[in-house]
Amino acid sequence: MEEIEAASSSGDPHSQSLMGFVYGTGMMREKSKSKSFLRHNFAAEGGNMQSKMTLAFTYLSLRNM
Repeated sequence: MEEIEAASSSGDPHSQSLMGFVYGTGMMREKSKSKSFLRHNFAAEGGNMQSKMTLAFTYLSLRNM
C-alpha cells in the first residue's frame, strides 16, 4: 500500500485511481468520500478512464437526488 500511495503522490493516474477506490470502499484505509473524490479527480485529469467514469456516476447520482 505504501508503494501505491507514493506513486499516487508522484502523480501517477492509475495509482491515484486505485487510492480513490481504496478510500471510497474503506479497504485498508479509513473510508472517506472527500479523499476518494479528490483522488479520482486527479486521476481523471491525468486521463484515467476508470476515474472519469466514477466521477460521471457520482455527478449523475447527485443530480438525481
